[in-house]
Amino acid sequence: MFPMAFIVVFRGDVGVDTATYIQLIQYIQDTPGYTNIFEPFFELLIYVFSIMGLNAREIVSLLSVITIIILLYSSYKIEKRLVIFSSCIVPMFFFDMTMNGIRYGLSFSIILLGLSFLIRNRSALFWMCILLSSLIQFSGALLGLLVYFLYTKRIRVFIYSLLLLIPLLFVFSGYLINKVEAYQGAYVSSGLSGVSTLLITLLVLFTWCTNKDMRYGNLFVLLTIFSLTLLSYVLAQYTYAGLRVQNIVAYTLFLMIMVNFKQLSHTDYKIIFLLFFIGLISFAFKMKNFYDGEGIGLSPFVPYHFYWDI
Repeated sequence: MFPMAFIVVFRGDVGVDTATYIQLIQYIQDTPGYTNIFEPFFELLIYVFSIMGLNAREIVSLLSVITIIILLYSSYKIEKRLVIFSSCIVPMFFFDMTMNGIRYGLSFSIILLGLSFLIRNRSALFWMCILLSSLIQFSGALLGLLVYFLYTKRIRVFIYSLLLLIPLLFVFSGYLINKVEAYQGAYVSSGLSGVSTLLITLLVLFTWCTNKDMRYGNLFVLLTIFSLTLLSYVLAQYTYAGLRVQNIVAYTLFLMIMVNFKQLSHTDYKIIFLLFFIGLISFAFKMKNFYDGEGIGLSPFVPYHFYWDI
């Protein structure tokens, strides 16, 4: 992990949204009060780090470091966790969470931390993580509730939790309106949008189903994730928001398989081999996406350069 973390922390203007984050953070630093650009806690972090004397580029790097630390710590706290973390989450999400979608990366890493509390029956800390995650990026609330629903299979509590989201919708109304307007102008690039995420998700689901121990008692979870996978893919054919929903569903799947991996009565090397093979495919897809965007925008992934080369 150290080489990957080194690449993330010491990058220059690399990562599709990196330059945008730097510009927006500079704007927030120059503007008094809450700007409504990001969720409240994320802007609070920017404000605190600014008081510490950090510039926008340093804040972006620090947020990436925090995300990496939370991911590693949370994965360590879940039994038999490293196989799933290294074969699923790292290839598909690591660089995107730490070099591109910095806000969602930090938010989703906190949900993983919350899950590590949930499986140890520390529900209060889990709900605190959901709240904190949603105050960094609102989609963290949706991810957290979905994880809770699939982990506990308590439909009534899930419905009540959705009702509790209503106050948050009012709190984030200005921000959400801006996001809806942005998505209205964002269209998918082709009919193949989301195919790679769909393929990886289905392969991981198939791998889960091949093991009797992991499949036992999880038919509801498998069918729910399978249905959401297909629905999110269809949505991705019409709007860019569908691609975001696909990421939420795929990340949820990886978290659930991480939890259920401990059900193995013995080390199943077939499962481990399949997951690492899927991880290689996922990483290849991710690298292709990076190279397809070579030289496009203010901070493309390719060509890579360090911050001292700017």
